[in-house]
Amino acid sequence: MNDLFVFLESQKLITLSPKSSEPWIANAFYGVTPDCTFYFVSSTETKHSQQILQDGTVAFNIAWYNPNNHTDRKAVQGVGTCMIASTQEEIELGVSLHNSRFPEFAKRITKEWIEDDANSGKIWILKPSFIKFWNDELYKDDESKEFTFEK
Repeated sequence: MNDLFVFLESQKLITLSPKSSEPWIANAFYGVTPDCTFYFVSSTETKHSQQILQDGTVAFNIAWYNPNNHTDRKAVQGVGTCMIASTQEEIELGVSLHNSRFPEFAKRITKEWIEDDANSGKIWILKPSFIKFWNDELYKDDESKEFTFEK
């Protein structure tokens, strides 16, 4: 699982598709922990957040390829459960991960800003239940490896 975490940490943008009666996808900057839990910041007023609030199930994708070698591809496809961070510890970790990866936002994305009820920006947590890690370099002809996570 270390190779999976190394790939996830090397990327910064996740595409989310909440389970909903209406198809929708959204991109978010993310931070990730070694157990492959994702943290991102998003307004509760966005379409994807509203869909997540209705049913926390999401599909997600992170893709990379080498433009000079189309047989050098890496990607993650997965499903999991997404929710707003509710504890001080979760909020602090989400803010810390976000700002260490995106320091240009650190003056705005603070624990106080996230906790301010007048602000719709919140820390979201995505806990995967399943990830398929596609990596030509690591898995050659097998192409991918699957990971299942306990809830």
